Amino acid sequence: MVSFFFDGYGKTETTFKIKTMIDEIQKLYKSFKTGKADFIKEVATEFDIAPTSVRNNWFGSFWSIPLEKQPKVLEMLKAEIHSRQVTA
Repeated sequence: MVSFFFDGYGKTETTFKIKTMIDEIQKLYKSFKTGKADFIKEVATEFDIAPTSVRNNWFGSFWSIPLEKQPKVLEMLKAEIHSRQVTA
């Protein structure tokens, strides 16, 4: 059984969590000053998807990252940021 919590604005708790994860992904990705193309290639390789598809659909204006892939993408972003801080 699946239950949902309605927050009074017509959104469910699940929708809120999804939006929050996308917001975090956007914030972290936009913090990259350089190396976005390399990160896109890494994500594309991880999920066996064409880099142009990842760039246009996942990290372009749509931000249509499939729900089941969002946690891994967020993890990859955090790891990339950590590795950049260590090497800086």
